[in-house]
Amino acid sequence: MYYYLLNVHLYIISFLFSFYLSSIIVKNKYIDYDTTVDDELEEKMIENSKIFMFEYKYLDELEELTDNNDFVIDKSNITTLEIPFLNNKIIMYYDTDKDAFCYYTKGDVIYKYLNVACRKYVIEHNCKKLYNVMEHTKPIITNKVSFETNTFFVKKTEKINNELIKNINKFILVGSLEDYENSLVTTTYKELSYKDYLIIQQVNDPNS
Repeated sequence: MYYYLLNVHLYIISFLFSFYLSSIIVKNKYIDYDTTVDDELEEKMIENSKIFMFEYKYLDELEELTDNNDFVIDKSNITTLEIPFLNNKIIMYYDTDKDAFCYYTKGDVIYKYLNVACRKYVIEHNCKKLYNVMEHTKPIITNKVSFETNTFFVKKTEKINNELIKNINKFILVGSLEDYENSLVTTTYKELSYKDYLIIQQVNDPNS
């Protein structure tokens, strides 16, 4: 699906660029012109195509992923998604206590890019069941009771309505990228003897 959309998008861009280039050639048939502008335009169109397709990444891989009932969820299992055009990245893990995907990033990241990181996570750690984006209809039955006039007859009817239920992935921002780096720093403690303690006290408070 991802590669199909990418090919279609690139085909459209190539067609539009060819049309644009042809119009310039016809207009400037006898005039020499600098092709630098055309090259820059083509690069910009390709870059825009990459940005457009980024939100569809890993869809094919996710579809092909089989369910694994033996996967173990651990906070130490993380995934990192680079977002080059935003000069940013997402570091994500799953928290069973919060029942949500927790992530570190720089600034704000829109939901569709968080979903890309989520897909990358479940693929890398083989836990497809954690990915919950889907829609389904749920039948809702309502009862209605009516009384017929001048009779003792009670009529009960049921009406079934279909309610659209949308399960989406839950994301919680837990900090910045700097916060993540700081979380990796471990503090080591050295056992202190009473003699060393007295020396430190003497240094800090010479008058004691």
